[in-house]
Amino acid sequence: MDTTGGLSLSYVNALAIGKQSRGAAIGLLFYDHLISLDREIELVWATDKRRPAFWLYIFNRFFAFAYYIFDTIPLEPAGRTPSNLRDIPDV
Repeated sequence: MDTTGGLSLSYVNALAIGKQSRGAAIGLLFYDHLISLDREIELVWATDKRRPAFWLYIFNRFFAFAYYIFDTIPLEPAGRTPSNLRDIPDV
């Protein structure tokens, strides 16, 4: 059974490196969230939630984390997702 989906080995390796990079980014973002949580609670969550700066902070803080998590979830076999297939030419 061909688990590469007809892709050459170099494409499969590039996809694997991309998956590992996203995993590392998720780990670093999670670590950043943990080490700054005490300051975040004190400076952000204790303030008025109706300010635009609060919502900008929330978007900036959590959008990248959520994006990397959802981008890492495989939607197709062999870990290929539509986001990392758009630049691969047909083989």
